[in-house]
Amino acid sequence: MRLPQELQAAIDAETASIAQRDRMRAVAELTGSYQQREARGRAIDSAAKLAAYLQVRLPATFAADSRVFAEIASLRPDWQPRSLLDLGAGPGTAVWAALKVFPSIQEITLVERESRIVEAGRRLAATSQVRAIRDAVWLQSDLREANVPDVDLVVVSYALGEMAARDRPAAVTFAWSHAKDVLVIVGPGTPADFAAILSARTQLLDAGAHIVAPCPHETLCPMNGTRDWCHFAQRLERTSDHRRLKSGDLSYEDEKFSYLVVSGHAVPKASARIVRHPQKHGGHVQLSLCTNDGLKQATITKSQGDKYRLARKAEWGEAWDADSSR
Repeated sequence: MRLPQELQAAIDAETASIAQRDRMRAVAELTGSYQQREARGRAIDSAAKLAAYLQVRLPATFAADSRVFAEIASLRPDWQPRSLLDLGAGPGTAVWAALKVFPSIQEITLVERESRIVEAGRRLAATSQVRAIRDAVWLQSDLREANVPDVDLVVVSYALGEMAARDRPAAVTFAWSHAKDVLVIVGPGTPADFAAILSARTQLLDAGAHIVAPCPHETLCPMNGTRDWCHFAQRLERTSDHRRLKSGDLSYEDEKFSYLVVSGHAVPKASARIVRHPQKHGGHVQLSLCTNDGLKQATITKSQGDKYRLARKAEWGEAWDADSSR
C-alpha cells in the first residue's frame, strides 16, 4: 500500500525546506515521545517534528485506516456514506484514506486541537483533486468540546490511546452521539492501545451499538484478561526519504494496529476473524480464529479443495467463513 500520489507530492513539498539532518533528529525524538505515550500535540512542537510526522507517521496511519475502511466496504458493499467527522484528526490522514474507499462522501468536518497540525492539514487538503477534501471544515478544538454535526461516519484514529484514561469514556460518548450510522476507532497495535479500544467496546455495546468488525460476536472478548491482545498489520511501501529518515534498508514496513467498528444498526459481520499469521505448510494450513465460541485453531488440509485454496491465500486480519474451517 502507498499514499495517493497527490498526497505524497504535497507532503514532499511541505517538508522540502527542512534539512534532512533536522528531520532525522526529529524522527528519533518523535519516536521516543510516542514510546513514552506523550500526547501528539506535545510531541509535535516544531517544524522539523511536523515534517518528520508527515513523512513517517502519516503513511503508517494512512495504511491502517485504509485497511479498516476496506474491511467495512467488504462487509457493507452497498454502503455509501455522505458525511464524515474526524475527531482528533491530526493532518487529516483518515479523511484521505476514507475518500479512497468511500468516494460518496461529500461533507467533511475535522477536529484537531493543535494549530500547527491544523494549518498543515489545510495545506495538504488544498492540493487534493477531490472537492470534498478541499472544502472540508477544520475546527481547532478539543475533540470532546467541538460544535460538530451528526454524520454517517465518525472516525477516531490514533487519538483515543493518547488521551488520559479518565477522559476516554467522555470522548467515546461524544463520538458515538454524533454517529448516525458508523463509528470507527483505530489505534496502534500495542497492548495498552488495545486495552483502550476494549474499554470503548464495552462502553459502546452497553450504549446499544452493534459490532461490525473485527469481532465476529458481541460477547466478552476472549483475549480480555489475558496477556494476548487483538491486533493486525498492514504493509506499506516506504519512499527513499522514509527509509533514510528511519535508517532502514527495507522498502516496506508493517504497521501494527488495533481497531473497532460499530454501527447503530445490526449488520452482517464475519463469522470468524483470523487473528494470527496463517501457518502455511506443504499440505495444510493452520488458522488461529476468533469465533462465536472463542479462540479456535483450525486446520485446513489439501483434501478440502476450495477451502484449502482459500486458506492458502488467507492473511492475518481477514474475515473467515467459520464453516470453511470444518
